Amino acid sequence: TTLLLGAGYRLTSIKYFKNTLVFEPPYQYRFVKKWFTDTKSTYDFLATLKTNWTDRLSSSFIAGRDQYSDVDARTFDHMYVGTGVRYGVTDLTTVNCDLRYDYNNEIAQGTQQTDYVRVTPSIDRKLTKDLSVRLSGSYEVEFQDVPGDSQNTDRFRAWIELFWQLPRLWE
Repeated sequence: TTLLLGAGYRLTSIKYFKNTLVFEPPYQYRFVKKWFTDTKSTYDFLATLKTNWTDRLSSSFIAGRDQYSDVDARTFDHMYVGTGVRYGVTDLTTVNCDLRYDYNNEIAQGTQQTDYVRVTPSIDRKLTKDLSVRLSGSYEVEFQDVPGDSQNTDRFRAWIELFWQLPRLWE
């Protein structure tokens, strides 16, 4: 069993503009781009508990908290919990399945809350000693609670990843 704890400090700065109506004497109004810079800082936390049940079977539990800003300079609290299972079918092939719940809550200008539930199965195949390929897919349900409007979105994604592992420097 392995416990990994992490903490960090994040400083985010976003520069954006808004069209602002400006009065120009004597009797004229016009729109101009007014630039703003929004800076936020936060502490991030992460905990992962991994257990190797056998040589081929392992599981993990993950939990964490951070903040992020989107492209509209809105800041969200982000908390998540998840679990995963890994099974080595052979020495070269591993199947994985992760389940994760994300909670996002806007903290600055509004009250938008967005929750995600995601299932991500994948299969890894070692091609050489240092090269692996992973085929993954995920099904995600998004629950968005905007005042006056509740929205749900289903999303399916699939991707292929190629990993090249650098040799260890000190063995």
